[in-house]
Amino acid sequence: MLAHGLFWIACIMLTSHIVLRVCGQGSNRLKLTVLSEDRLQMKWKETEGNTNGYKVRVKPMAGDSEQEVMLKTKTAKATVGGLSPTKEYTLQIYILNGSQEALFVKRRFVIEELKNFSQVRSHRRNPTSAPEKAETFLGTTAAEYILESEVFSPLTSETLIRKDELDKKRPNAAIPKGGVENEPPAEPTMKLASPTTMRITPLPSQMDFEMDYLAPEKTTRESLRRASNFQCDSSATTDIVLLVDGSWSIGRNNFMLIREFLAALVAPFNVAGDKIRVGLSQYSSDPRTEWDLKTYTTRDEVLGALRSLQYKGGNTFTGLALTHVLERNLKPEAGARSEAPKLIILLTDGKSQDDAGPSAQTLKNMGIEIFAVGVKNADEAELRQVASEPLELTVYNVLDFPLLSSLVGRLTRVLCARIKEKNKEENTGDPVETAPGNGGAHLSPSNLVVKEVTARSMHLIWKPPLTPPKKYRVVYYPSRGGIPKEVVLDGSASSAQLFNLTSHTEYLVSVFPIYENAVGDGLRGITSTLPLSAPHSLRASEISHNSIKLTWQPADGATQYLVLCSSAPNGANDHTKEAKVIKTEVLLGGLSPSTEYSLAVYAMYGEDASDPASIQETTLALSPPPRLSFSDVSHGSVRVNWEATLRAVKAHRVTYMSSRGSNTGE
Repeated sequence: MLAHGLFWIACIMLTSHIVLRVCGQGSNRLKLTVLSEDRLQMKWKETEGNTNGYKVRVKPMAGDSEQEVMLKTKTAKATVGGLSPTKEYTLQIYILNGSQEALFVKRRFVIEELKNFSQVRSHRRNPTSAPEKAETFLGTTAAEYILESEVFSPLTSETLIRKDELDKKRPNAAIPKGGVENEPPAEPTMKLASPTTMRITPLPSQMDFEMDYLAPEKTTRESLRRASNFQCDSSATTDIVLLVDGSWSIGRNNFMLIREFLAALVAPFNVAGDKIRVGLSQYSSDPRTEWDLKTYTTRDEVLGALRSLQYKGGNTFTGLALTHVLERNLKPEAGARSEAPKLIILLTDGKSQDDAGPSAQTLKNMGIEIFAVGVKNADEAELRQVASEPLELTVYNVLDFPLLSSLVGRLTRVLCARIKEKNKEENTGDPVETAPGNGGAHLSPSNLVVKEVTARSMHLIWKPPLTPPKKYRVVYYPSRGGIPKEVVLDGSASSAQLFNLTSHTEYLVSVFPIYENAVGDGLRGITSTLPLSAPHSLRASEISHNSIKLTWQPADGATQYLVLCSSAPNGANDHTKEAKVIKTEVLLGGLSPSTEYSLAVYAMYGEDASDPASIQETTLALSPPPRLSFSDVSHGSVRVNWEATLRAVKAHRVTYMSSRGSNTGE
């Protein structure tokens, strides 16, 4: 009995030390803020001393297939998105110091149950006392929780409060089954109570205060099972187009995860020819229809097509892809039904290289609802610009591709609800605006003609449709890839002049008539700009051993000429001389004798250069003086005579040496 009493006294003393250490160090408290259903912000007080930052690790419980999230930060806060609101996660924060890292705080959480917690008692012996101070911000949807447990110190043992014992001692009123409306959430401050049910477990380096205040694991598993077994019980008619980014930044391995995500997204819905139809386009530099709305009439066929979907690769042009959906995928010939509500689900991993706003707005004006799903490097501002209202239901963004699976549960339910709502609107006589007539001669222009093509411009002419549009969108871009540009014209126009084009380039040109609630079929054409006018009749004259004169005929519109002169004398490195002139002639001096030169002349148009006019010429060799003769020969001297050369000679050098080599001079 005495030994037993001493043991409990020791435990009480150790517990008192721990409580004082934890609660006295306000600098170590952890604050969790639920920003949305799948985003959690965490803040903690910075540690004293020199550190290199922190590592934040959020991983699902053991046995879950979802991958963990790991990030590093220099500041004492981080935000993690793409979490499942019903899954249980373990949060660990490490202090980084050089190559070493030490566990600073650890916590298990479930977002849904964090939101449902309204009050937690700070002491089991005072069940009727007022709850701890609540920290919340009225007027926002974020719920914050201050956690002052799970702090790690350099002690060599671990104190663990057992979950089952904590549940027994927790007051029933402290854990409501549902959220409390119009009442700010309380701040659950966890402190160690009396030393009952405590076990001491040796640990080589640190002490872990692990206090599990979450609901039983059974609830989480039941929620996950309900999410995975969810089926949308609607037999409504809806046309759904999946628009998938297939750019190089995704990579083949991540594209497999995209296919799995899309398959999980489609699986709960009743796909049939007279119910829900699903089409898919993949885009990068140019969009490509993988299959139309009318291609598959069963869910298994769509899932099989998703499994065999091939990765495309290229750049990211979301605006062009949305235009492709509008003019190709949502036409009657592709299987679109005029009476069926229409949804577009966009999935992208980066910022578009063109402006996606105008195309998205045209679709939304027609009553087509857009859901935007971003992953990794997606631009959230662009997602919100593209998506339909309300944005809290139509915009999703996760940190990495493995986290896409966490969106399936909520997104499928939101889609199911929207499908039911849209069909209810149709049936109650309040239809959503759709494209009237999609196509036909009365809505589409015809006879596109390209005239007056130059190196920098072209003139487009077309025959207007029978029904005048509100405006025209003329989209043009290089066929080999490039940033699409567009011109918006009044609906009364029937021609357009395109300027500032790239010379000698093939362009794809489209003309779209835009109506109040519809877009007519686009006219398309392919044409090439002319090359820039080059100099011609290039000639070389007045060639000497060290100079060449060039002349040529002018190029229309050239601002100046660039002359390049290059050679590789005696096998040495290439020597290139450059000159810019305004006139159509130039004298190139300082050349080497008996050397072949490549000569090129470019016509310059600002910073752009034409194709060159080029020739090759060789400088003259240095020839000896002709007709050498001697006169006035004596026993000690001789006069040397030669004819003067035609070209100016600066000096002559005369050397002499006797046949025996005994007498030399110069």
